[in-house]
Amino acid sequence: MFALAGIAHAADQKDAVELRRIEVSESTLRMPQSQGALPTTITVITAEDLHQQLAINPDLSDAIGNLLPSFAPSTQKLSSRGQTLRGRNPLYMIDGVPQSSPLRNGSRDAYTIDPAMIERIEIVEGSNSMQGLGAAGGIINIITKQAPKQDGVRQDVTASTSAPTRGGNGLGYGASYLLAARSGAFDLVAGAAWRQRSMYSDAKGRLIGVDGTQGDLMDSVSTDGFAKFGYDFAGGRRLQLTVNRFDLEDNGDYTAVPGNKAANLPTTSVRGKQPGDAPRNRVLTSSLDYRDPQLAGGELRAQLYHQKNRELFGGGTFGTPSRTRPTARACCSTSRRTCRPRTARGCRGRSVACSTARSPCWLAPTATATAPTRN
Repeated sequence: MFALAGIAHAADQKDAVELRRIEVSESTLRMPQSQGALPTTITVITAEDLHQQLAINPDLSDAIGNLLPSFAPSTQKLSSRGQTLRGRNPLYMIDGVPQSSPLRNGSRDAYTIDPAMIERIEIVEGSNSMQGLGAAGGIINIITKQAPKQDGVRQDVTASTSAPTRGGNGLGYGASYLLAARSGAFDLVAGAAWRQRSMYSDAKGRLIGVDGTQGDLMDSVSTDGFAKFGYDFAGGRRLQLTVNRFDLEDNGDYTAVPGNKAANLPTTSVRGKQPGDAPRNRVLTSSLDYRDPQLAGGELRAQLYHQKNRELFGGGTFGTPSRTRPTARACCSTSRRTCRPRTARGCRGRSVACSTARSPCWLAPTATATAPTRN
């Protein structure tokens, strides 16, 4: 028995594989990264993984859902409602800046930056209060592109197109440009992106029904402008300014055709203008970060940020307003303690007698004459 146990132990040591420790950014974890500091699962989606996923579909939520089993599949809508981490809503961040709107949650926090500006994604699963709010399901921290570690300039230019699938309508286009440079203590990252998305269709070639209220990723156009400036001082101190402006708006060129559940017909779309303005999402994110690793024997990390969201939801015509004349009560008002008829529009020319017998000023009962009828 002892010999068998020794052989098994030797085999275990031979087949043992040393796991690589995952390093995450300071904006994701607000605590020292010791081995037992956080008893949760941490996943890092690298730039290579993102590049492979985004080459097929530029939907960031779709890429996360394919690489992270605990993340719900993408709904391909402008709203992130339903895209959860094991059934709970995550907190989206960009370089540590929360993208949620705590005052009135519009569920638009998943689409606030173009994928071309993303270096990697760090995901902390499980409820936590490290960021103070909104992390019921965990944290999804989007880390933006970084400048080169050595002096020099790097430029990235991408262009993409997607042909319409069976029954699809229109082509999809995309283009992005990114500049990253470093010169001494100064570094810069700047980029711009534009994408035009076409309509989606199902396996039978039918156009997917549009959501005129929440908005869709299909039949939409998005633009993004990104800039990051950094300066490294002596002693490891660093000052960094980041600004990102992202706009995503539906074109509103299609309307939904209601389906029929009894006939097994799904909701589809036909070309036509949606009523009112199309849904859109406009986000301006800016942050100022400062780090001093040797301040009075400790470490200082400070961040000042400003987040501005403008979310527009679609509407419709749910009734036809009619122009009606004011009621007799509306034609009476109290002026100088006297109940008298009003001269408002619709009250002129009306035989109105007002009285203070009831409070407030009310229409007084008047006798009406009727014309005789002939049998």
